[in-house]
Amino acid sequence: MIHFFMFAEINRLPQEIDPTKPSYLDFYPLAKAGERFPINDPPLKAD
Repeated sequence: MIHFFMFAEINRLPQEIDPTKPSYLDFYPLAKAGERFPINDPPLKAD
């Protein structure tokens, strides 16, 4: 997560989340080369 957020944000943002409400988010950041979207499998070879 440190690739995308500063430490202050990492500490602050969870306080804004309401765990009783669905987020409808189903994605994740690609932090480095080699990761494949939508499959998080860094060693996956391209065709």
